Amino acid sequence: MNREEKIKELLRRRYGQSRDGSGRTQMDERILTDASTNMKQALAANQSGQRVTVWRTIMRTRTVKLAGPIAAAVVAVFVIAVWEGSASTAWSLGQTIAAIKQLKTVNIKGTTPSGSDRVDFECWMRFPEEDSKPFKMRYEQADGEIYVIQGNIAYRYFPEDDYVEIRRGPQMKKLKLWYRASEFSPWYAGKMLEILKLFTDDWQQVVQTDPDTGKQQVHVTCSYRPSKMSIWFVVDMESKLIEQGKTWSNLQREGEPEFDAHAFLYNEEVPDEIFEFDVPASAKVATQESLDLINRAGWLSSNKKYAEELEVLQQLREECPDTCYAHQAPIRMAGSYYELGQYDKAIQTGEKAVREYPYRDIWLQSAYLDLGRCYMEQGQSEKALEAFQKSLTADEEGRGNTEKLREKARDYIAQIKGE
Repeated sequence: MNREEKIKELLRRRYGQSRDGSGRTQMDERILTDASTNMKQALAANQSGQRVTVWRTIMRTRTVKLAGPIAAAVVAVFVIAVWEGSASTAWSLGQTIAAIKQLKTVNIKGTTPSGSDRVDFECWMRFPEEDSKPFKMRYEQADGEIYVIQGNIAYRYFPEDDYVEIRRGPQMKKLKLWYRASEFSPWYAGKMLEILKLFTDDWQQVVQTDPDTGKQQVHVTCSYRPSKMSIWFVVDMESKLIEQGKTWSNLQREGEPEFDAHAFLYNEEVPDEIFEFDVPASAKVATQESLDLINRAGWLSSNKKYAEELEVLQQLREECPDTCYAHQAPIRMAGSYYELGQYDKAIQTGEKAVREYPYRDIWLQSAYLDLGRCYMEQGQSEKALEAFQKSLTADEEGRGNTEKLREKARDYIAQIKGE
């Protein structure tokens, strides 16, 4: 099987047929032809002694830009072949990837910023034995933040706030790189390095001797410009595995690193329970579906489409009843009724909302503020005054625009009192 046939087989296995059964043949051929032509040009230039940045040559083509993940898979196959065939150094990335393929688990420990401090973190990963096995990872910070990854579902838990996000993992900023790498192979840690080298133009590696152990190490620095991230990691020459690593959220590797991983433990026993997560019964829960709906409602509100917003909020209550956004929905509905001038509905909905809303936060504060404004419109000054006074003390969390809402409540109170 020649190289193009191998790539076609990779595409067929990775992507299969489209839902309508039409397949991807035409797109595959365009990608293969374009990538092959540009790779040949890159190799020719390289053989003539010119320094060629391979990914720039290939990714410049319009077909590859449009093809997305398929193109990236094709490009990776070509570039890996070039690296493996021409490596003349004592260490190559392929050696580390081969070593990773022999692993079952990895446990990483280090530090990361949290507010103005740095806190310890620990991460566990289990390498799947087959392509069909889901991506699993657990990440914990000493300040309580937890991620648990189960396939495409990601749980993010904040114990201090008793708050859980249940999201589609690939859409979460901190996890995008891991998911992007895991699309191509179960050995996502190794593939992440492949992709990193593929899309960086400042990869540098230097062999050094560890003064403490006398072992030889490879120190690698590079940057990932799309996310303005810089990376430094150390590979042990004997095991070919990563021993240390740091990332910075700038291209100059200045200041404190975003992640400073100082310990990598391989093939340690990791119990199944590590990758499980049970949502606490008391927790405020936000799911991806509820987040999508609340964002849609927010967009409609900002564009003054209040009647359509009411429909989306009602859908939220029906389809995601146990989420914190569903609890917010009646409060926001009362505000929409107020904006539509339907004060009776706003009062009826708002009074019920403040009785049943389970949290003392900015949304309860906002609900009392809207109730007070409705009472004012109907000339019920005493009820309005009571609502505005409750708005001043409703938010125990004290976040967001809390003080701005308090200022509004004080202004209304002053108006009622004639001050």
